Amino acid sequence: MKPKFIADEMLGKLARWLRLLGYDTEYGGDDSEIISRGLNDDRIILSRDKELIRRASSIGARALLVSNEKIEGQLAQLLSENLIDIESGESRCPMCNGEVKYSNGIWVCIKCGKKYWIGRHWKSIREVLRRVRSIARPRDGRNFSQAG
Repeated sequence: MKPKFIADEMLGKLARWLRLLGYDTEYGGDDSEIISRGLNDDRIILSRDKELIRRASSIGARALLVSNEKIEGQLAQLLSENLIDIESGESRCPMCNGEVKYSNGIWVCIKCGKKYWIGRHWKSIREVLRRVRSIARPRDGRNFSQAG
């Protein structure tokens, strides 16, 4: 079963990328809300705020301090921690976190109705994921482009 996440306000871009990669990822709220939703909905709390992570961990919530400012580093950290798979081929709506269904060459969010298709941006998405693979380190020390 795939992990679910909740990201604080500092990690909106990471939340959208996780959704794009198929992970149920909520976003935003004050610290108490985030901790509560993390505990009650069995979500991993993602933040760059050390105090939020400390508070969440002290009461048994699963929480990860995201150490990098850039999206490639953030995704590589999650990949290195074996929390995500960037090869799954699944996706969620990056805007609302709804499930998307593929039909007639487009993906449609069943929650908000937004439509997605493979366009010019697809090349840059693949390039970001290539860079993530090259910098991520699985627990055996190799990078993910070498691991197998």
